[in-house]
Amino acid sequence: MKKIILSILCCITGIFVYSCAPPVSYVIEVAYAPELKKTVSPSTTALSVGVIPFTDERSDRKAIGERIHLTGKVDRFAPEPSPADRAVTQALVTALKIHGYQPELFPAGTSPDAVSGKDAVISGSIKDLWAVAQSRPGYTDIKAKVHLEVNVYRPAERKTFTIDAKSVAQSKVVLFSPSDLEKTVNDALTDAIDDLLSNRWFSQ
Repeated sequence: MKKIILSILCCITGIFVYSCAPPVSYVIEVAYAPELKKTVSPSTTALSVGVIPFTDERSDRKAIGERIHLTGKVDRFAPEPSPADRAVTQALVTALKIHGYQPELFPAGTSPDAVSGKDAVISGSIKDLWAVAQSRPGYTDIKAKVHLEVNVYRPAERKTFTIDAKSVAQSKVVLFSPSDLEKTVNDALTDAIDDLLSNRWFSQ
């Protein structure tokens, strides 16, 4: 009987100590990761594309996600590369290369109509880039949302088209690891970028 009581007291003490522990900050790699989704076939049209770094319009620019423990403790996740606008811009450039385009990165703030010799010029903003890992008894739910507002300038037509590239990715794991949230974020980002590249205003 004493052993049972002692075990219960130890469990209660352990839970109390864990709940009082300070939140943890993690760094996760943000990348275009088509290998997680499907095999990518390069574009047959090797368009030359200028890329102007994205701007981050989110209210919280330091983090891209959180894990909410059963105790209520909240851990935070920051992107690598950092900040988030750099990570998204780099992911887009990588995606363009994989799909057979010829991207060239220009300085932040460059006016699209000042870029010459390109079939298209991409700029835009991050409206949403956030993931939540919600602990449940026995498992953890993970949900990531991405919303990119992308401006595609076509020099030949002197027109700008705006594309909303959105995606949501979800997963469920029994034993949570930061890599699980990282994969879910990259699934959502990859789908959003693929949505952009398949849009008729960009690919035509």
